[in-house]
Amino acid sequence: MRLLLAIGFVMIAQFSFSVGVDHPILDSLKRASRKQPDNYKLYKNISDFFIYTKVNHDSSLYYIDKYIEAAKKDKSDYDIGLGLHRKGVIFYYKKDYVTAIDYYRKAKIVIPGDYLETLGEVHRAMGIAYFEMGIYDKALKAYHKALDYFEDEGSRNDIGKVENGIGEIYEALRMYDDALGYYQRSLEIKLEGGDSLAIANTWINLGKIYYMRRKYPKALEFYEGAIRIFEREINYPNLTDAYAGKGLVLAQLGKLKMAEFYAKKAKESAQLNKNIRGEIQAIQVISKISKRKKDYRMAIDYLNKAAALSRQIKSMEIEIRVLEDLKEVYQEKGDYKKAFFIQNDLQAVKEMVFGEKTSYKINELQEKYKTEQIEKENELLKARKAEQDAISNKEHIQKIWAVAIAILTVVVFILGLIFNRKRIKERHEAHNDLIFQNKLVEDRNRLIEIQKNALESKNKDITDSILYARRLQSAILPRKEYISQFLKDYFILHKPKDIVSGDFYWYHNYGDTEVLLSIDCTGHGVPGAFMSMFAYNIINNVVNDEKVIQPSTALNLFNKRLNGYLQFSQNSLQPKDGMDLSMIVHFKKRNEIHFSGAMRPIYIIRDGDLLEYKGTKSSIGSNSYNRNVEFENVIIPVNSGDIIYQFTDGYPDQFGGEGNKKLRTKPFKKLLLDVSSKPMEEQKEELDKFFEEWRGIQEQVDDILIFAYKIP
Repeated sequence: MRLLLAIGFVMIAQFSFSVGVDHPILDSLKRASRKQPDNYKLYKNISDFFIYTKVNHDSSLYYIDKYIEAAKKDKSDYDIGLGLHRKGVIFYYKKDYVTAIDYYRKAKIVIPGDYLETLGEVHRAMGIAYFEMGIYDKALKAYHKALDYFEDEGSRNDIGKVENGIGEIYEALRMYDDALGYYQRSLEIKLEGGDSLAIANTWINLGKIYYMRRKYPKALEFYEGAIRIFEREINYPNLTDAYAGKGLVLAQLGKLKMAEFYAKKAKESAQLNKNIRGEIQAIQVISKISKRKKDYRMAIDYLNKAAALSRQIKSMEIEIRVLEDLKEVYQEKGDYKKAFFIQNDLQAVKEMVFGEKTSYKINELQEKYKTEQIEKENELLKARKAEQDAISNKEHIQKIWAVAIAILTVVVFILGLIFNRKRIKERHEAHNDLIFQNKLVEDRNRLIEIQKNALESKNKDITDSILYARRLQSAILPRKEYISQFLKDYFILHKPKDIVSGDFYWYHNYGDTEVLLSIDCTGHGVPGAFMSMFAYNIINNVVNDEKVIQPSTALNLFNKRLNGYLQFSQNSLQPKDGMDLSMIVHFKKRNEIHFSGAMRPIYIIRDGDLLEYKGTKSSIGSNSYNRNVEFENVIIPVNSGDIIYQFTDGYPDQFGGEGNKKLRTKPFKKLLLDVSSKPMEEQKEELDKFFEEWRGIQEQVDDILIFAYKIP
C-alpha cells in the first residue's frame, strides 16, 4: 500500500506543477477526511500532496500537525516519527535546513528500531540537508548511517540513491575519483532495477565528472543519453540538468550556437519547474558562451544574477562555482582589481567548505567506513561458520530443550498459582506509582525540552556570528596568490584551535626586500581573534603605511602602540594581554636577513644543520613593565637553499603520544630536520600528518602556525 501511495504521489509531482491548489486528487482526499475524521492517515496523504507538488507549504504543515496530533492520541510512535520526518521535508523545501535537520533528529528518536527502511530514509534526508549547507563531514556520516539501515533491510534501490548522494559530496569536494566510484556503483544498482529515469539521473552525474576531467566526448554521451530518456516525459524537472550539461560541453568544444540553443532550453525548463538550482546552471552556461564571444559585460551580468540566486537557496557549493566563473571573466577581461576582490570572497567561502578540518574529517570517516565494511564481512563469515556448527548439533540440542521445557512448564505453573494473588496486588500498586512517575517525567522532560531549545537557539546565533567573524578574519590575511607571486618555495601551516584564531601571519614585498611575520596573540578562539585584529592594524600601520622595516625598530613601535591601545595600569594583577612574534626582513641584494623576536625564535636549516636565533625575552604589550624594553636586531647572512622557519608555540606545546605528554622543542627541531630535505608542500603535509597522529584523540590545546620560506 505504501509503495502504491508513493507511486501515486510521484505521478502527482510530475503533472501538478502547473496547477493551483484545486486538484481532483486533493479534493477527493479532503472529502474522505471529512467523512472519516478518525482516519488520521488521510491527513498525512493530504500533506504529502502539498509536499510533493510544492504548492503550499503552510497548508502542508497544517495537515501534518493534525496527523501528528492524532497519532499521539493513538500512541503510534511510527506515525509520530513519520510526521516529524515529513515536517523536516517541508522545512527543507522552505530552505530552512537547520529546522529540517532538527525534525529529522526528533523523527529518528521516535521511530521504532524495526522500521529499518524508514530510519534509513530519515538519515538520507539529513545527509541531503547537510549537503545543501556545505557541512560535508556530517552529510557523509548521515549517508553512511542510512546505508547501514538499507543494507540490513536489503533495499537495493535505496542503497543506489545513497551511493549517488555520497558521490555528490565527493564531487563537491573535487575528489572526482571517489565520486566516480560511487556514481558507478549507484548506476549498477539502478541498471538492475531497470528504472530508466533513475539511470538517466546517474548519467547526468557521470557526465559532470567526465566534464571536470576534460573528457568531453564521454560527458556528451552521458548527457545525450539522459536527454533521450527525459524527453519522453512531460516537463520532467531533471531535463534542466541534462540540457545545461550538454550546453556546457558544447561551449567548451567551441560549438557556441548549439551550446546557446541547449542553454536556452535549460533555462526554459528550469523556469517552468521553478527549479532555481537548474536556472543557475543554465545561466552559467550562457555566461561561458558570452565569455567565449568576448562579451564580458553580459557574462558578468549573468554571473551576478547566478550568485544572488545561489545565496537565495543557501548553497555554498554552487556559490563557489559561480564565484570561480566570475573571477575567470574579470581576469580574462583584464580587470585584475575586481578579480582580486572576488578571490577574497571565494577564498573565505572555500575555507569554510574545504578547510583542513573538513578534509581531515572526510578522510577519517572514509577510512572508518572502509574498516567497518571489512569487519562486517568478517562477522558474516563467522556467522556462517557458527550456523553450520549449529545445524550439525541441531537434533541433540532439540532433545535437551524438549526435556527442559517440559520441566520448566510444570515449575512455572506451580509458582504461578502461588504468586498470582500477590502479583495482582503488587501490579495495582506499581501501576499507580508508574502513573505518578510518568507524570513527573513528562513535566521534567517538558522543562528540559524548553531549556534545550533556548540553548540551541543561543548556540546557533553565537556559532553563526563566529563563522562570520572567521570570514572577516580570513579577509585580512595576505592571500596565498599574492605571496606566491614573490615567494616561489614556501608553505604556511595554519590550524586554528577553534573557528577563529589568535595566530596569524603577515607578508609584504617591497621589490628586493621582503617582510615576513609570524604572530601569536594572547589566547585563542574569540579572545585571540579580537587581539589579532588589534595586532594586524598596528603591524599594517607601522610596516605598510609608515614603511618601518627595521625589525627591532618595528617591534619597539608595536610594543608602544599596543600598550597605548590596551591602556594598562601599574596594577600587578592586570591581565597579560599581548603578542609574541618573530619578524624577518630579507634584503635580497645583500644576501642577508634582519631578525627581531618577542619571545619567539627562528630556525634556519642549512646543509643538514639547524641554527637557532632567539628573540628578546619579552612579549609585546604584555604588561606595564615591558614598555621601555629595547628589542634586539640580529643580522644573519643567508645562502641559497637555506630554509627559514617562523612558528608559534602551539605545535611543540601539543599534548599527545604515549603518556599524553607535550611534544616539546627538541623533538620539534628533530622533526623539522627530518622533513627539511623534502619539497616545501610535502613538508607541510608531513608536519600536519605528524601533528594529527601525535594529538590522536586529545583536544588541540592552542592555535598552530608555521611559516617556512626557502631562500632561492
